Amino acid sequence: MGGTGVVTLRPGSTVRPVEGGLFLGGWRSSALVTAPPVAGELWRRLEPLVREGIDPEAATAGRSPRTAAAVRWLFGLLAEHDLLVDARLPLDGHPLAAYLAGVAGDPAGALAAVRQATVAVTGDPARVPAVRAALSASGVAVTGVAGPDADLTVLIRTGTGDDPPNGGHEVLPVTVRTDGALIGPPGRRTPTGPGPGLPAERIRVDRVPAERVPVPPGPEDRLLPYLVAHEVVRTLGGLADGTALLLRDGAVRRVGTPADGADGADGRSGVDRHLPDRSHPVDVSVLVRGDDGPLVEAVRAAVPTRSTSPPHRRPARGVVVGAAPDWPVARHLAEQRAAHATGAAYLPVRARGTSIEIGPLSRPDTADDACFQCADGRHRATLDTGDLRGSGTAAALVADGRPLPLPPYWQRLVGALAAGQLTNDIDPRTVSVLAVRDGSVTRHLVRPVPDCPACAALPPDSAAAARVVLRPRPQQAPHRLRIRRGTPDLADLRTELVDFRYGPVTRVHSEQEGPVALAAAELPVPGRSGRLGGYGRAADHPTAQALALIEAVEREAGRYPQGRRTTVLGSYREVAADAVDPARLGLPEPDAVRHPDYPLDPYTPETVTSWVWAHDLGGDRQVLVPEHAAYHGVHRPGAGRFLFESSSGCAVGSCLEEAVLHACLETIERDAFLLTWYTGAPPAALTMPPDVDPVTRHLVDRIAAEGYTLRLFDITSDIGVPVIWALLTADRADDTARGATFSAAGAHPDPRRAVAAAVLEAGVNMAVAPRMPRPPRHRLLAMLDDPDEVRDLADHAALHLLPETLPRFDFATRPADGGPRPFEEHFAGWRDRWHHPDLTQVLRRLVAAMVAAGTPPLVVEQTGAAERRLGLAAVKVLAPGALPMTFGHRNRRVDLPRLRRRSGTDPGRPTLPHPFP
Repeated sequence: MGGTGVVTLRPGSTVRPVEGGLFLGGWRSSALVTAPPVAGELWRRLEPLVREGIDPEAATAGRSPRTAAAVRWLFGLLAEHDLLVDARLPLDGHPLAAYLAGVAGDPAGALAAVRQATVAVTGDPARVPAVRAALSASGVAVTGVAGPDADLTVLIRTGTGDDPPNGGHEVLPVTVRTDGALIGPPGRRTPTGPGPGLPAERIRVDRVPAERVPVPPGPEDRLLPYLVAHEVVRTLGGLADGTALLLRDGAVRRVGTPADGADGADGRSGVDRHLPDRSHPVDVSVLVRGDDGPLVEAVRAAVPTRSTSPPHRRPARGVVVGAAPDWPVARHLAEQRAAHATGAAYLPVRARGTSIEIGPLSRPDTADDACFQCADGRHRATLDTGDLRGSGTAAALVADGRPLPLPPYWQRLVGALAAGQLTNDIDPRTVSVLAVRDGSVTRHLVRPVPDCPACAALPPDSAAAARVVLRPRPQQAPHRLRIRRGTPDLADLRTELVDFRYGPVTRVHSEQEGPVALAAAELPVPGRSGRLGGYGRAADHPTAQALALIEAVEREAGRYPQGRRTTVLGSYREVAADAVDPARLGLPEPDAVRHPDYPLDPYTPETVTSWVWAHDLGGDRQVLVPEHAAYHGVHRPGAGRFLFESSSGCAVGSCLEEAVLHACLETIERDAFLLTWYTGAPPAALTMPPDVDPVTRHLVDRIAAEGYTLRLFDITSDIGVPVIWALLTADRADDTARGATFSAAGAHPDPRRAVAAAVLEAGVNMAVAPRMPRPPRHRLLAMLDDPDEVRDLADHAALHLLPETLPRFDFATRPADGGPRPFEEHFAGWRDRWHHPDLTQVLRRLVAAMVAAGTPPLVVEQTGAAERRLGLAAVKVLAPGALPMTFGHRNRRVDLPRLRRRSGTDPGRPTLPHPFP
């Protein structure tokens, strides 16, 4: 625009001062521009003038030369990012004017083209009237005759008898089939010829045939007229890009390959949620509220005065629909509270930047439903906003930008989507998201946030609810200690857990260059910057992805309570009659607590904290444990946090007994490793088992080929479950590019399985190390000199990449008399002690061994609604007396009698950071 003429901010654009500069959100792109703080203040003063319309040169009048130069720079920046339009464009003179001003490169030209065009709608007589009505309501001239007088012909085809119009003018084909509808792409000819069903991905869309028989009206017809209207406007306004809209199962995606340089396309592809649309009789009253007249009227016209929800999803006292794009979060929450107070459900309709969200439908006092705040919090977490009170990241600023004006056909489409949410058998957790620019409609399932302050309906935690009753569990795979032969179905896991917009898992991706199939599941954490990860390692990629998702379930379940609401707050002195003494769980060392940078609270028996109920399997009774020891992500106001905890001791299984057993094994593994490391007791070196599985054999060969020596050590503790330490040391200690050492451990009643687990983790870590970020060498050397510089999990592993740490392993690698012990001979008799066809019997033996060693397992069930839907159980096992795995050397918890008794083997050994990854 060059700064000439009267300009205004393009509708839907966002300019916001942020720390370090300005955030610019436009119709084509968004950017964070570095600028001094004065730029933000200058924009705050200019914004009202720009929104009213101002000549950039006039904006410099009366200002100092320096300020005038800054004003010109700011207007140049806005023009460069295409955020300005001619203020003389009559935004309220045509139903589409404001919308085109927000999405078209040449708004005046696009509006003129739409105003001057005539559109013919022909074809299926059952659908033509609704399409004509949608176009007329949007200010598009419509004729009923296809021919040379029409600038564009919409041909709705449902059967092979539908013929294209004569002539060479432009045609927008609409192909309606029993499996959905395809709208577009526009062209000079009509699709003909035989072919397969509708495309599900980005494919050629110019050869999709009609059905051989007419298609009767169905649920998709609610949306079809408005989607056709959108494609007509895109075509007339010069925004078409050679793609088409695919409507199927209530979701809409843009398919085809966009043409280079097409105006207004964002290339977005949605996620198909194949959710059934089944209508039901009218039964519940519906009230539509909102401040935006046209949208409220459109929703009110589409939504029946009484809802048609199925009986099992029927709100007792009706539904309130909050249809207001401009309502802030607080207003929607207030409306939701008011609706729930009367027993009514609440359905929000809101704008998020260039999207309109419809749903979820939240009913009062229903634990399985997600509410407006659940959806908002989970979406913000996927945007990695960090502190939700802050300005957030660029992604969050885009999402929270000014909404685009809605053309009439989108207002009616939103009404149809809201009606579908109420009148069909759709999961109440569903959110339908309309991308205003390109017309895609994606469906998402929002998982409720268990401790959501707006809707949490968890039952109270209690001793009775924490009781664990062990049941017989015959094993389908005794060698794996699993009651299922394989992993849970990957498709079921994806449906329940993976959603790019709301999570809890936003993405699952496979590593193609690993020594085995590797997968990672990204898990954003509401209210925190960064993401947790679930990781899977297997012989094939589908299994690795399933394992990554299961570990993501474990991470989510272990962060905060999913199934019960915490009810006990007090000091240990107040609850001692029912509680485990925190000192038995291992307290931090006094010197660490006194350090000025220590992140936790000091502990005394008078320290107030929150407590949850656990089941003592050895004593068959319920006890209280600190909540932050059971759930490592909990931060409650007024509740002290004095123990560092992690996901160690958490496990997921196909039943409660399976989950408890594997949580016990992990606890035993970590305890044995730390006992070995902190005491420096020389472990027994072992030969490789003669009958290892193919994956382990492959990894052993890969480790040797990479220039590492693999050593296996028996570090089994007095509990008696075999625990193996796999230690990799570089054959060339000066090869700093890869790393000097890698450690991992495994625990399993079958010692061969323990070896397989340890070798798998150590081998994978070795293979991926060159591609992983690591601290600079000067920081690693600082950790070497000062153990307190080891601050987190990554530091523990990175420190031991230094060849300078090799002497710390001398206690283990020093050659023993007679060399490594034969594996089978060393573990002779393990089957007699541990093997049993009933998994629960194996667990009982394990519990008895832990009790005898003074480390009785306490079980906190962490299973929530999502885990139950997947047929899974989640637990955390705490073992008073056992050494807990911690990360960050200052967070270690080693003041336990168990360690003091063992330390006699090397009383002078310093307490050094462990190498556990």
